[in-house]
Amino acid sequence: MNTLFDVKQSVLSLMGEENSGTANDSYLVPKINFAYKTQSLYIKRATGTNLEQVVEIPNALDANSNNTNQGLNSLAQFQQKGKPLYGLYEPLYLWWKPAGAPERAYIECYEKKTLPFSTPLIYSPTQQMYFTWRASQLFVTPISAPIDLLIDGRFNPPPLVKNEDVLVIDTDAEIPVTTGTIALIGAFDRGNQAMEQSALTLCEAAADDIVAKLIRQKQGYTARAGSNSWHRERRGWFWC
Repeated sequence: MNTLFDVKQSVLSLMGEENSGTANDSYLVPKINFAYKTQSLYIKRATGTNLEQVVEIPNALDANSNNTNQGLNSLAQFQQKGKPLYGLYEPLYLWWKPAGAPERAYIECYEKKTLPFSTPLIYSPTQQMYFTWRASQLFVTPISAPIDLLIDGRFNPPPLVKNEDVLVIDTDAEIPVTTGTIALIGAFDRGNQAMEQSALTLCEAAADDIVAKLIRQKQGYTARAGSNSWHRERRGWFWC
């Protein structure tokens, strides 16, 4: 998988500026991230697929920083930058289990437009929990015991911060992100139209190749699976 370090090295090498001021992370990384987000948006719009991830939140009782055994409702704290649900824009499936129980104990939660309970449920292994998505925040039925949560949803890719951060949108993402970054530098910093146009042409060609690959993979795909066994087979990032 390509990383932020790979993109930085490629940009600097192609521009012949390994030892210049351009090599400064404070200059380069924001431009790389802008190009990265642009590529992700293009792939999403051009293919009709969405980047999905399955996230586990162990011992989720303290979602509201609640020190008492009163359960949880809003998961907004976990949607903050650097938290496991950062970038979530559409939850698809949720599961819950008693904190620390084996994976086979996960029970599916069901979506409702509004949550039917305002006070914590008394814990029971057969207790039905629900979730709702309102104002871009995820809420779950409160329950009076520590629980683990598993969330399957659609996410925007996390920003690239550390050298080892992976470009999760595609294994070939280094090419369009690198050339897209060079096009941004040519357009906004150098005023170099030739540099901008040549880099943009390479960027668009590489992005179109990724789009074509994803469309081919999607051909014949008629339904999206959803079951308690499915999530254990599809950990990590994937287009769906």
